[in-house]
Amino acid sequence: MIVLACRSEDSEPVAVERAEASPARARVTTSDDKNLGVLLAEIVDSRACQYLRNTYRALHGVQNPDVVAGTLWIHECAIESDGTNVTVRLAGDGWEWLHQKKEEAEAHFVVQQYIKFHVAATIRARSMSRTLRNRNS
Repeated sequence: MIVLACRSEDSEPVAVERAEASPARARVTTSDDKNLGVLLAEIVDSRACQYLRNTYRALHGVQNPDVVAGTLWIHECAIESDGTNVTVRLAGDGWEWLHQKKEEAEAHFVVQQYIKFHVAATIRARSMSRTLRNRNS
């Protein structure tokens, strides 16, 4: 049940009207599902890069995930959407602290320094609902 009412500060009280939500009207059809997917893809397309570009992300250690071992600076971001299919391209530079000891043939090797790297990634996502419907058919 949804209750709707409007009133300004200096107006007289008005009767409140009630509206019942019909279960038949609440059903989501396949076309509604696709339209919602397209809408969500467009929202992601328009906003995600502004939150990712020029940000620094902590890189946690493999052996100890509680320790931040490096940093990734995401300085490039591009998103393309085609209906519910989304392609994200990210690029950035980073550095990670390397601390290793090796003993070989009675020699001791120790490395303690930052390792610099560049990364570029393309991530493709497509509509799960379409994929699941195709598999079940």
